[in-house]
Amino acid sequence: MKMKKTATLTVLVLSLVLFFICVPAGCGGKKSEKESLSEPERLLDNALREASKGNNQPLLELWPPEVREMMAEGIPALSQQIIEVHYRTEEIDPDHVKVYYWGTFQLTVDGETKTNTIGEAEAQGIPMVRKDGKWFFDVGSQLP
Repeated sequence: MKMKKTATLTVLVLSLVLFFICVPAGCGGKKSEKESLSEPERLLDNALREASKGNNQPLLELWPPEVREMMAEGIPALSQQIIEVHYRTEEIDPDHVKVYYWGTFQLTVDGETKTNTIGEAEAQGIPMVRKDGKWFFDVGSQLP
């Protein structure tokens, strides 16, 4: 069981790290940032936007308390701009969802700016779970 949790945690970390190097996870139907977002979409959107400004706290708060400290050490600080982002939530059950996001992102590394557009077809979902009324990344998820 611990091996499965570690593998799932690794997949989640890689998905988020890929976002920060301009290959973000994401997918889905065409919900733009102007449309009403689900609660998990809103939380993820806020976390990604804040992280792009250098504030990783909202992103850290999406990690379950038992892994938050470990994750705080691994989140990169990069200059990232979200140009356009879209979301879709796939509900597995009322307390388990996958949030897909895709769009156009700009990353500046060593003074060089790169723009990357991720389409719906290239996206992967980020599993989230509601515990005690709060949404977290689902590090124990066995969802495909």
